Amino acid sequence: SRLHVGSPRAEASFYHSIKIVQPDGGPPRTLLNVEKDQVVFRPQFLPGGRYLLYTLASATGANRWDNARIVAQDVQTGKRVTVREGGSDGRYSPTGHLLYAVSGSLFAVPFDVQSLKTAGGVVPLVAGVMRSELGGAAHYAFADNGTLIYLPGPVSPRWDLAIADRSGQIAPLQLPSRPYESPRASPDGTRIAMQGMEGDQWGIYVYDLSRRSALRRLTY
Repeated sequence: SRLHVGSPRAEASFYHSIKIVQPDGGPPRTLLNVEKDQVVFRPQFLPGGRYLLYTLASATGANRWDNARIVAQDVQTGKRVTVREGGSDGRYSPTGHLLYAVSGSLFAVPFDVQSLKTAGGVVPLVAGVMRSELGGAAHYAFADNGTLIYLPGPVSPRWDLAIADRSGQIAPLQLPSRPYESPRASPDGTRIAMQGMEGDQWGIYVYDLSRRSALRRLTY
């Protein structure tokens, strides 16, 4: 996940650390690391730039995103404050609210960026927001005036892979419906590599188009 807040850029380096790079370049500087059985994603600087808001979750588990924590961390001292238990993809809105996702729903609660505390009741905003299985990210964003945009869909989308020729004819592949990402054809056009999920584990798979055989898993 990448974002620009003020002058610096914050980046989650595939889930185990968050680094910062200045606009004029130079080596990345690590802001925080987490344990091997934890993952972090979707960092956002809170107003003032001292605190970093992010999601901290278990590295495995079918419900790890709904059981995750939304954390604010002091980038100077490293002190962490849990802002919200049970939810993921927390974002601070210019309206003064913390937005976060649980399953396929978005919620909002008033949030004080000075005390790092929520106050008042939680308000459900939208139901039926698509979420990524790989990173747990709910597909939503908002403008500076508080306008919310989102991608409707199931919590755990499952895709069917197909090949389309230049005339628009579509030939579905005989593969099970599941979360797939980033399919790429081999140079000779005989195989397709892709990311896929089995259970709660992602891996890279290869499918032989000439044999129409089962998926062959390359990584675990």
